[in-house]
Amino acid sequence: MSISQDIVSVSTARGGVAAFYALASIAVQEYTLRADSAGKVGRIVGTFVGLILGGTFCGSVTGAVIAGRFSYGTAILAGAVIILGAGIACYMVMRGPAGDAAPCATPAPAAIAAVSRLPRAFLALVIGIAMPASAVTAAFVWYYTSLSLASDGLRPADIGRVVMLYYLAAILLGPFVLPHADRKFAVALCLGGALLSGAGLLILSTGQVMWITAGTVAVVGIGHTMLRAPVYALARGLTSGAARSIVLLRLTERLGAIAGIAFAAPMMSQATAAAIPATLGLMVAAGLLYFTLTALPQIRDGVAAQEG
Repeated sequence: MSISQDIVSVSTARGGVAAFYALASIAVQEYTLRADSAGKVGRIVGTFVGLILGGTFCGSVTGAVIAGRFSYGTAILAGAVIILGAGIACYMVMRGPAGDAAPCATPAPAAIAAVSRLPRAFLALVIGIAMPASAVTAAFVWYYTSLSLASDGLRPADIGRVVMLYYLAAILLGPFVLPHADRKFAVALCLGGALLSGAGLLILSTGQVMWITAGTVAVVGIGHTMLRAPVYALARGLTSGAARSIVLLRLTERLGAIAGIAFAAPMMSQATAAAIPATLGLMVAAGLLYFTLTALPQIRDGVAAQEG
């Protein structure tokens, strides 16, 4: 990306960055889960995501300073050097059983059959909570907010400050959510987080003022921080710790992000852009309703059985 000169080369390079980022992030997350298999899934995943968001926040600020004093290419090249150093460190440190190769993958027909046997409550969690949250992050935080504020005449630095509110909310609130991610509050955190993010998006649809947009970004960040770690804990609990559940959850989250961008991109015109937050808010509300009607009865029955 540091030597790209036009939109085609930038987009192509960015696609490569995204592909390899997915490989690295999934590998490291799987390593952390294996290395601390006896620990709490919600706390492990929440800590992992918190570190990523913290790096995003700090890297964005540092990158803006380097780009402003030198150039965009210099900032991206500095990032590449840091990433290479981190990759070498991971290669040297990620050893032992947690870093060994996983067993051979399940054949495709058996994998499809295994997915079909997953509880309906897990599928409701994935489709109703996790997937809409990823779609909102991609379509609203990464895409709509930046383009909408740019069309209002805000400087890139000001747009960056607004977008960073999403990550700042996660950094500040994350330590308070993690201790409860694996406990009986997990369901309440998922419901509350989804409700908060959906409500914020619906409120934004009533007015496109800059400060309302900034407040909505912060509210969505708080809501997603509340539900992100509990979603993983519930996914593991609803499937009795089946490894394929986390893999499927990761996959649907990424599909949700792609679907969000695919939905928002054609609507970014003066006539239809204002409808994006409201549509996303209604999508979150529909997913929340689906999860409530489908998953909550099974979760309550499971809790009652454990207490009995």
